[in-house]
Amino acid sequence: MANAEKFISLYKVLEDLLEEKCREEGRSTVNAVYQYISAMGNVRFRDKLDLCRQVRNLITHSADIDGCPPIEPSDGLMRTLEEIVSYFQKPPLVLDRATAVDRLLVATPRDRVVWLMQRMARNGYSHVPVMENDRLTGVFSASTPFAMAMDENRLAVDDQTRLDEVREALRPENHRMEQFRFIDPETTCDEARELFVRTSPRERRVAALFVTENGQPYGRLLGMLTPWDLMEES
Repeated sequence: MANAEKFISLYKVLEDLLEEKCREEGRSTVNAVYQYISAMGNVRFRDKLDLCRQVRNLITHSADIDGCPPIEPSDGLMRTLEEIVSYFQKPPLVLDRATAVDRLLVATPRDRVVWLMQRMARNGYSHVPVMENDRLTGVFSASTPFAMAMDENRLAVDDQTRLDEVREALRPENHRMEQFRFIDPETTCDEARELFVRTSPRERRVAALFVTENGQPYGRLLGMLTPWDLMEES
């Protein structure tokens, strides 16, 4: 079978996969491949996928020349399309990219604020989960000292102040400059990437996604995902 014929058959598999994705999301299945390319957050394979789309249109809609297709996809392009199809047949899940909880710098409510700030500065961490009994109880971020300073009921912080004394500033829902989302282990990297995309300038940016066993704030924490963890997917 010539590459052109193989290419069209494989491209049809891709169309079916993306049409199913559209149906699951309640969207129209018309031009599913183009929809994926055009989506704001979908940068994975964008240029390669658009090239495949153009080649497919050229083969399908152009007249044959002496009984041969107007273009014959190269072996390299065939491998690219195979890679794309394989990706959508078994998309990577967030735990494939997230930092597992046993590799995170984590704090407990009994840890001292100053000690944690020193650790973060020394190691370049911007967000540290505060955990108790395998559950997330708060997040200490680079903006937390600012939030503590703005608290009308703030207490004086010294080198003995513990995190549980400033627990209100640590609660994920109380962060004023950023927000956090909770997702389950079956979330795909594509779905996670969409959560990092702001829908308006006034919306607080999503700084991190926390993977819990049930996708809920009270679930056992499995890992943390940041936009940087998805750079390889772009």
